[in-house]
Amino acid sequence: MKKIVVFILLMFLTCNHLFSKPELNGFKLGYNYNQIKAPNMPFHDSNHGFILGMSFIMPFHSRFDLQPEVLFAQKGFSFHKSKIVIEYLELPVLLKYKTRPFNILAGPVFDLRTHTSSMKSSELPMECNTLELRSDYYNTLESITDYNNKNICLAAGIEFSGFINSRKFNIEIRYNKGLTNIAKNKNIKQFTNSVSFIFQMGVKAEYKPDAEIDRVDILKQSLLKRTRFIMTSKQVRQLKKLNTISGINSFIDKFWQEKDTSPDTPANEFKKEYFSRMQIVDSLFNENKWDNNKEKIRVLLLYGAPDEIYRYPIAEMGINDWMKTKSLDIWLYYKASGNNIVPNIFTHLYPNQMKFIFADITGLGTYSLLFSTEEGEAVDPRLYQIGDQGRQ
Repeated sequence: MKKIVVFILLMFLTCNHLFSKPELNGFKLGYNYNQIKAPNMPFHDSNHGFILGMSFIMPFHSRFDLQPEVLFAQKGFSFHKSKIVIEYLELPVLLKYKTRPFNILAGPVFDLRTHTSSMKSSELPMECNTLELRSDYYNTLESITDYNNKNICLAAGIEFSGFINSRKFNIEIRYNKGLTNIAKNKNIKQFTNSVSFIFQMGVKAEYKPDAEIDRVDILKQSLLKRTRFIMTSKQVRQLKKLNTISGINSFIDKFWQEKDTSPDTPANEFKKEYFSRMQIVDSLFNENKWDNNKEKIRVLLLYGAPDEIYRYPIAEMGINDWMKTKSLDIWLYYKASGNNIVPNIFTHLYPNQMKFIFADITGLGTYSLLFSTEEGEAVDPRLYQIGDQGRQ
């Protein structure tokens, strides 16, 4: 019991560190159709109960949320004329994939047993027509109320989201599959499987028409596409969590203010230069070419346009055995090279000049950065393995 409580606490603290702080999402009320899977209990039947509780939301992506819940759930079964009701405090930790208006949920559920009630009947079922079956029935009857205090399940479900007077509601169908034996008697295998129908009502007004939701997603995708090369990982996560246009506009205004290299002047020189480079990107690469030229676009936005571009044949360089292109794209800048000058097969090309070398290694039209003289830029390790033999 203590181990599972400690595990849940550690998981909550980890999620709280990685994602945004949990917010109350809504209150849940539902119907629970439960079945105890017990191969050695031939006379048991399903049971009905209710679910009551609340859910929290921890956004971390435009399409994904983490949804912890605290639920009270009734489970159990009927055993001939005996009825067993097991009450659990359920703690689901679900990953929600949002597709609008339907969402998909899945994740572990930790059950803590709070109470068990039973109504036993010693009357034999008609099926107990042999001595062996009668013995099994009485033995099972004696031990079916002795249960473990904890249980682990795996949940998966789908929910529909809508709005009632600006308040969000969800209608969900969820399946819980028991993974651990709930019976203390190891000779009696009992696993809880249940299907739940749950209604949830939101706690705050948050109506957003589909058109606005689409505009929010489009705006975030556009900003990430054009500015993620100069954003920190923390800033990217912050932007992904925003769900209003006003919030995104406030975020991007603050972002450019922090990037301003001369805050005392009226103009934002950094922003002006960056947008000037973006215009060059738009003139060279249309939307269909962005994915195949991400590295070139990144270099262009971070370092500006090259002063010269050369196409260099690679046949005599000894690297065409792992490249399916016939030439290299070399971007030269009229600047001194950086400190990334470990000897390799490109050292002799335009020495002491700042340069970036690209190639379509796979032959599928996607250009990768092979080498750069600038510190912090990745270099393909195969270039060092070849050494100077490629120039012989």
